[in-house]
Amino acid sequence: MPEPLSPQQQATFFRRWHTLENGGLTTHAAMDVIVRHPAMRGIERPARALRDMGLEGKTPSQAMERLGKTFSGLHIGMIRAAEQSGSLPQALGLLAGFAERELELRRSVQWATFHMKVTILVFVLVALFVRAELWYLNILKWIALGALAFWGFLWVLRRSREGLDIIETAALRLPLFAKGNRLAATAKFLWGLSMLYKSGIGLSSAIELSADSCGNADLARRIRKAAPSVLTGRSLADCLKETGALDPETLGVVAVSEVSGDLDTSLDRLAEHYDRISKIELDKAYTLFVWMIWIIVAVLIGIWILLVHAGRMGALFSPINLP
Repeated sequence: MPEPLSPQQQATFFRRWHTLENGGLTTHAAMDVIVRHPAMRGIERPARALRDMGLEGKTPSQAMERLGKTFSGLHIGMIRAAEQSGSLPQALGLLAGFAERELELRRSVQWATFHMKVTILVFVLVALFVRAELWYLNILKWIALGALAFWGFLWVLRRSREGLDIIETAALRLPLFAKGNRLAATAKFLWGLSMLYKSGIGLSSAIELSADSCGNADLARRIRKAAPSVLTGRSLADCLKETGALDPETLGVVAVSEVSGDLDTSLDRLAEHYDRISKIELDKAYTLFVWMIWIIVAVLIGIWILLVHAGRMGALFSPINLP
């Protein structure tokens, strides 16, 4: 079963395709160039499939659909709408920009979590190798072992769809990280919804497809509940409000932009605002968490040094050493 393209592969693939289409190449010729000169490993496989299926009379969206999980519903929906409207280069540019934004967000989070992981590793090593007989230091060693076990448990949990759902649900509820994670997921949803709306896709289908792009299964499930309600003719803001997935500020902007007629522009601006704020919030959360761990490590090392010094002083003034 083909694996989904990573955000970096998506950004590279759609940006190359966009550049070649803008240069006047047909889709078949563009895919042939990507196959012969892939800018990144892994993107030649879908390019080859699109090129070969194109020779069989398949449209790009039909070929992408037959590649299973390689492309998301949002990708396929955007390309299908662009084929019908004759705006393929514009759609490819939007998809490339969307992937590049997600890649930038992931990199900023990975950089922040890298420091956290290194700090946790230092804490674990210090806690395990400090030698002391006091019971509370032994408790810290058990905490360190528990942290290692929990880390391994999370790694295993992420291997399954059900486990990933549990982690993503928790990400929206953890006090320290909930705000940043929610803003990041909301930003991706709004970007996806704006892109699909610009492409002329109906709001109900746009909600379904953009919900999957938010990167959080729990939030996506709640957002999807608005899709059937939109078909009844109710406003988008009212339908989204019933799901409880979005905050009042977002709903207010959606309601105003529906009346003013600039929904796509307002969604883009709000998504960019949430993207910036989410990076700040997540950076603050990870920094605070790292400082908490370093304080624990510093206290642990300080107790260890005091114990060693006290032991030497006790040996110096023991009755055996007195004149």
